[in-house]
Amino acid sequence: MIKKSVQGVSAWMVAGMLGVASVGPVQAAGFGLPSLPSLGGGAAQAGSDVGSQVGAFLKSVQISNELVTRSAVLLLQAVSSKERGAELQKQLDTLGKISDPKEKDAESAKLVASVNAELATQQQSAQTQEGLKQASSAQKVAMGKGLFNLALGMLKLKDAKDSGQGIVAGVGRAPLDAPKVVPVKDALPVLSSLMDNGKAILDSGMALAKTAGIQPKLPTSSGTAPVDAEM
Repeated sequence: MIKKSVQGVSAWMVAGMLGVASVGPVQAAGFGLPSLPSLGGGAAQAGSDVGSQVGAFLKSVQISNELVTRSAVLLLQAVSSKERGAELQKQLDTLGKISDPKEKDAESAKLVASVNAELATQQQSAQTQEGLKQASSAQKVAMGKGLFNLALGMLKLKDAKDSGQGIVAGVGRAPLDAPKVVPVKDALPVLSSLMDNGKAILDSGMALAKTAGIQPKLPTSSGTAPVDAEM
């Protein structure tokens, strides 16, 4: 029964939240993510180094992708059985072993799209709905924090997308820089896909949270730090 599965996985899920790996100097120790590099906002300024802007953009995309992907998976784990949660964790572990940034971003987008479809199905499940009405306090806290971090990741992705579009637009004034921005052009479609699916996941997650009797507060600024995952 979903009640048993959902409540049984809550402690395991929270432990998973506490185990999110750090990828650099931490911005929020609880979620293990580094501070995002400054993107400079919009098109390149005169005399600025396009190569540096591209590097900062790609690093920000990588960090934001990880925040969105992990938060989305944690939300699905919250309404899944322990067995399904373990399978999702294996997918995250496999994703973390990919060294090529472009491949990792693409696989992140695929995983988030898969989570979106599965979470939408869970949202329509009467069994899931009944189970969430009896959600544990630990599960409610975990869902709230997962939704907060997912929303924050979406805001950061929006900033990255705007910056990437500005970098590409700036090439019109400096044609010799065109080869440098190819990675940005390649990343923008992946960003769009990730943002579309992330928005749907956030909507489903908020609906499920309402069923569980909680109304999480979401960040309004991309400069907000991820919430601490500790209970």
